[in-house]
Amino acid sequence: MATALFDDQHGTVVYSVPRVHPGIGRIVSTEALQSVGKIRGGDDRDTLTKYVAVVENPGQPVTSVTWRNTDEADVQAEASIGQSVLLQETYDPAWHAYENGKELTVASRPRNGIYLG
Repeated sequence: MATALFDDQHGTVVYSVPRVHPGIGRIVSTEALQSVGKIRGGDDRDTLTKYVAVVENPGQPVTSVTWRNTDEADVQAEASIGQSVLLQETYDPAWHAYENGKELTVASRPRNGIYLG
């Protein structure tokens, strides 16, 4: 069960959610993430539970994200075929990702490449 970090007693509660790895980067199964479906809101317990199970899978390797500045980050990750790098960051269509100088796909929905969600 998540621990409440803040409760204003007026309906605003902030919880500490247990994480498998620190930080905002994850390696995820692209297919598993696609099968979760769209989260309809903060009270969509079933879909959120499925999402957390995919994102916090302890069998996935650690991903390191280091911010250079407000507009640039280095991501160290080893993804195999059928996996994507998930950055739990707000999606912006102007984002670009590169691996060894080659541009990668950046998507707001899960597919092979970098997924920001």
